[in-house]
Amino acid sequence: VDNRQQNEPAATVSPTIAGRMTAGANDYCTVPTTTDAWAGFYYSSNNGATWTNSLLPGYPTDTSAEGRASPLHGLVTAAGDPVQEWDRQGHVYYAGIAFNRVQPANASIWLARYNWSQVFNAPDYEFTTIVSRGASSPLFVGNFEDKVQLGVDTGVSSAHQGNVYLCWARFNFNPNSNQVFFARSTDGGQTW
Repeated sequence: VDNRQQNEPAATVSPTIAGRMTAGANDYCTVPTTTDAWAGFYYSSNNGATWTNSLLPGYPTDTSAEGRASPLHGLVTAAGDPVQEWDRQGHVYYAGIAFNRVQPANASIWLARYNWSQVFNAPDYEFTTIVSRGASSPLFVGNFEDKVQLGVDTGVSSAHQGNVYLCWARFNFNPNSNQVFFARSTDGGQTW
């Protein structure tokens, strides 16, 4: 294991299953094997006493079937800026940005979903979707999607329970045209 930094952490606790916690970070431990930082995904089933470390599938050297199926695989070399939330059915939603440090930048917003309901001893990765695709121009010249935030409606009596919400900033070369965007998913993050 390469002892490099893991920064910009995010963490969340299951609202329905005691002891279950997840976290994420920009994981630079991966640089020697994946070529850049990638979204680390960490989980604990005992209130944080011990943790299991993993990466979001889709990193450049990922040869797993899940990794090769990710829309991030082959599109970008870096992923991070994590945010996480749970729903009441045991799904963990994990979102962030992904990009290349060289052209094409492809700075995009992604969301992954894991199932960690009562029947699973560990989070089971289900899918990743691209919520907004950045421009292929050089870094910070075209649209660069950044600063993502995530929310899931967990209201017990809410008519919108289970809806997933993302907002993010879109930066481009002209600072007078930067914008904030909002997206909603009513099918658990599969479409936006």
